Amino acid sequence: MSTPEYIFAVVGILIIIGGFAYGIYDSYFQNKDASSQKPDSKWH
Repeated sequence: MSTPEYIFAVVGILIIIGGFAYGIYDSYFQNKDASSQKPDSKWH
């Protein structure tokens, strides 16, 4: 695998992992802060 392909693969993997981590983090904090949020301020 050439260097540009390797860099592209690593960046793609980091974006995917970051997306999963953000989703877990966001859902954790939404559940934790549910009592302090208004129902109409939730997206999902």
